[in-house]
Amino acid sequence: MRRGIRVGRIITSPLERALSTAQRIADATNAPLEVREEAKELHLGQLEGMLISQAQTDYADCFTQRAQSAEAKVTTPYPNGESPGQALQRIKPLTDEILASDEELTIIVGHQGVNRAIRSGLTGEPLESLIFYNQEHREVVEIDLPSKTALLHHIDSSN
Repeated sequence: MRRGIRVGRIITSPLERALSTAQRIADATNAPLEVREEAKELHLGQLEGMLISQAQTDYADCFTQRAQSAEAKVTTPYPNGESPGQALQRIKPLTDEILASDEELTIIVGHQGVNRAIRSGLTGEPLESLIFYNQEHREVVEIDLPSKTALLHHIDSSN
């Protein structure tokens, strides 16, 4: 984050890792912290808590279907869970609220799957074009709302 910019608000998933990170940012910036259910990670249904290797074995048909195309990956829900496209619809009220806000800087602390949907909702990029993007740990995606462009930043662990 650039120094000297006032953080207007911080939106976070209620899940522990994101909430902990958001709290540290709130403590450092004195910005108000909003815990939002819609910022939760994709609902993986029956895959919740499973190792990916086990999930790919136990639910091979789902993974085969999702691997057919970017569109299939976006539209195919996890067994008893949601698809990335459904997550995009779930976060639409949040992205609409952010787009209508006059805050100079809103920080969202979330998770890779739902962050793709949030980025799509804020920039208008098709979710299919983002679906294979893997957000790295310590990577910050800055979205310039007027131009609807995304810039990637890596946080140096020495800071």
